[in-house]
Amino acid sequence: MGSQITDEQIAEIFKTLDRDESADLDKSEINVLLALLNLDVTQEEIEEKMAEMDMDDNKETLTLEEFTMFARSFQDIDFAARLKESLAQFDENDSGSLNRDALIEILTTRGNHPLTVEEAEDLLNDFDLNGDGILRIEEVSTKLMMEHEVPTQEEENPENEA
Repeated sequence: MGSQITDEQIAEIFKTLDRDESADLDKSEINVLLALLNLDVTQEEIEEKMAEMDMDDNKETLTLEEFTMFARSFQDIDFAARLKESLAQFDENDSGSLNRDALIEILTTRGNHPLTVEEAEDLLNDFDLNGDGILRIEEVSTKLMMEHEVPTQEEENPENEA
């Protein structure tokens, strides 16, 4: 059994995925999570899960409460481990840094509702927590799972301070 994801983690994932700040997630926003986790789920399976979780008679989107049930329906998955494992395939030199172009390719081509290049770049910029322009596995994992703090660029490189 995977580690238990907390309500706070689910809420943070929801907030991160809710790109249009509509307070619900549509299929394209859910597909981002499934692509990042490298889950092999068909569009039909997503629609079935969304319909199962529906509480507001809108089967096209998930509210936070519905998304919480959706996330818990995958309770046998260790999300943190799965996410790090999935992201590691984009770390071509085992440096902990991700191949940004490869991630953009996946986010803009996979699923029935791929992101635009601009949306993918905006999303990846959101994951660069310390603002150094380098996307790291720990930053993406932290943003989605809220496991621990990522040091700022100044904390990582104190000798650069004036």
